[in-house]
Amino acid sequence: MCWRALLRFLLVGVGSACLLFWADQAAKIHWFVTPDAPSGFWYLGGWVQSIAHHNYGITFNIPVPTSITLAITAIALIWVLSRATKDARERHYLSLLSLGLIAGGAIGNAYDRITLSDVRDWLL
Repeated sequence: MCWRALLRFLLVGVGSACLLFWADQAAKIHWFVTPDAPSGFWYLGGWVQSIAHHNYGITFNIPVPTSITLAITAIALIWVLSRATKDARERHYLSLLSLGLIAGGAIGNAYDRITLSDVRDWLL
């Protein structure tokens, strides 16, 4: 990979992943850790509600051991990384940004699983 593609990869891909991971963890710390944190939020005059939820499984809270979930996450991140390096070489900035955001979300969820044994989510 040439130095320009590497710079694009670092700035757009890794940068967006780090930014999303930081924002995700900051929001979770603010709304899940604060003792007086509300259990839900209402938007648009009460038409839309978001509820704090702890997900102990995978999609739809299906029970799966944490080790398997983390293995699936690692495989997905390897694919994202390989695709992102290709997109950096080919200057596909929107795809690189999207993959960075996917990676940031996956890393945030893996971090939650490792440190808390569940994923802190919001349900709409």
